[in-house]
Amino acid sequence: MSVSVLSLAYEQQAYRKLGRLEKARAIRRWLEKRLSMVPFCPEDQQPTKALILAGMKEHWGVLDESKNPDLDDIASSYADGVFLVAWQDEEIAGTGAFRLISDATVEIVHMSCRSRRKSGGKEPDVKSDGIMLVGVSSRV
Repeated sequence: MSVSVLSLAYEQQAYRKLGRLEKARAIRRWLEKRLSMVPFCPEDQQPTKALILAGMKEHWGVLDESKNPDLDDIASSYADGVFLVAWQDEEIAGTGAFRLISDATVEIVHMSCRSRRKSGGKEPDVKSDGIMLVGVSSRV
């Protein structure tokens, strides 16, 4: 058994013993080492839009770009919200946007991540890809 496997087994055993808040903190520390989330920059308009549209096409099989006019100018479209871009290994790995619907409601839109094909055709895996979404719903 290699050292990395032993280390992973130890981490998993320790993780199971943690409470909910401690687990959330452990996940956050783990992600911070592998993935950075930053506010959208207009310079990243084209690659960000391309990642989202590619994900839609992969998921739905077809793509009608006219259905997402907010992606033509992300900075303006989300000026009253928050649009985050996830970076991994100097590439855009994912996106997530939050729109204020009312004082009590925020809509989460454009949750996208890099294609499985780009990662060798496998499902995204937290241990190898460093990407994980926890407790995401369409309305908060």
